[in-house]
Formats: sequence, structure tokens, C-alpha cells
Amino acid sequence: MSENLNEHGSRAGLAERMKALLRPVMPLRYRPQAIFDRLVERAAGDVVRGGPFKGVKYIDEARQQFRLLPRLLGTYEIELWGPLEQAIDRGYQRIVNVGAGEGYYVVGLARAIPAAEVIAFEDNRQRQRLIGKMAALNGVAERVSVHGRCEVADLRDAVGGDEDCLVVMDVEGAEMALLDPHTVPDLARCAVLVEIHDFVDSNLSSVIRSRFAPTHDIVEIDQRARTLADFPLRTPLGSGRLLARRYVKAMDEGRPAKMNWFSMTPKR
Repeated sequence: MSENLNEHGSRAGLAERMKALLRPVMPLRYRPQAIFDRLVERAAGDVVRGGPFKGVKYIDEARQQFRLLPRLLGTYEIELWGPLEQAIDRGYQRIVNVGAGEGYYVVGLARAIPAAEVIAFEDNRQRQRLIGKMAALNGVAERVSVHGRCEVADLRDAVGGDEDCLVVMDVEGAEMALLDPHTVPDLARCAVLVEIHDFVDSNLSSVIRSRFAPTHDIVEIDQRARTLADFPLRTPLGSGRLLARRYVKAMDEGRPAKMNWFSMTPKR
């Protein structure tokens, strides 16, 4: 029996060594997980399948810019479902999305809150165009305005006024310059959902926390691992332990480091 175990172990070790040798030379699109992901993406189609933005339609052109599978599955930033659902229930009149990408939050929130005006800032011109196309495809274009890079003065103008306002921000470290109630006083009355990039600047968490602690209740949200229970479709390619790992990997967002977010709500 020990000989069989040794033989099995040797075969397994050889298989792993072969994989290690082939991985650097095998094109990414032909690797087993990439093939699996394409099949799952085909099963998902062009509509977000789960989460607060379920039903959002995607344009095929966006696939050239982003890894869309987590977005199509609706598991993208699943950690934020709670704050997003609260925002939808609140029904904010104005939503300012800084670092809007291709429009996942812009269009998702515009659809979920039919009375909201949505202001999008995105410095990539190709992505600006995608936001416009996504908004048109989903019937919300008349309530969405798309702008370029957001500077402090732009944010001040966007959040100014009497409207009930939510700011959603993902700007790879530029939150240090933008999220400052001293330079943008109206932030004191806005709800803010921001991705904190401590791997860019280790002081970001403490600085943002100290700036908003006097005026906001702050909930810190940590990135968590995905599980098969998060997968919104009925395992379209079958089940089993190996496939379970494939489904979980399909939801991976390819983060450069473990992320966290602040959900900040003005104190009553």
C-alpha cells in the first residue's frame, strides 16, 4: 500500500512540475482557468446576474477594458452590498462617482434609484465613452453626466447644493487630496463610500478617518475571500471539488493587495 501511495505522490509531483514548466510559456487564454472563465461568461451573458445591480446590461466593448466576469456575476466588490442596499433604500437625489471606470456604479445606482442625478468622473477617455454607451443601453442617459479628471474644485461643485448626496470614490490614492472637508465643506453632509488604498500611501486610513470622525459614523469594511455560496448561477458547468475552486477563482478580481473600504454616513 505504501508503494502505491509513493507512486501516487510521485505522479502528483510530476504533474505539478509539468504545470510549473508549462505555465510561463502557455498563453493566458489557453490556460484551464481562462477557458473555464470564458464558458462561465458565456453562461452569464451580457447582464449582471446578482447583487444590488442585478439586471444591468453590459456592452460587449467593455470586455476589452476590464475583467468583466466578477461584474457580470454581480460579485464585484461584494463587500459593499450592505452599504449599497442602504443607499438604494435611502434614495439619494445626487450620486457622485469619482473613478467611474466603465460605469458599473454609475449605471447600477442610476437604475436602482430612478430619481437620482448621477455625476461621473473618469479621466480615461475610452472609459468615458463606455459610460455613455452603458447609460444609453440601460435607459438612464438623461440622468447621467460624464466628466474627465476630478480635481478638488470639481468635487466641490459636484457635491454643492441642498440635495441628499452620496459620493462613491475609487481613485488609487488620490482620495487623500479629494476627501478633505476643509477644502470641500459640503462633504460634511454627504455619505461617502470610498476604497482606501493604503498600499499606495500607508497614512490614508488614519488621515481619512481623522478628517471625517467629527461629522460621520465610519464603518470599515475589509476584503473577504469568495466562496462557492457567492456564485449567483447554478454551477452551469457542473459541480465537484475541482470545479468549485474554478467557480471561486472566476469571481477573483485580481487585486494587487488586500483592500478595504470606508462607509461614512453623516451623524444625525
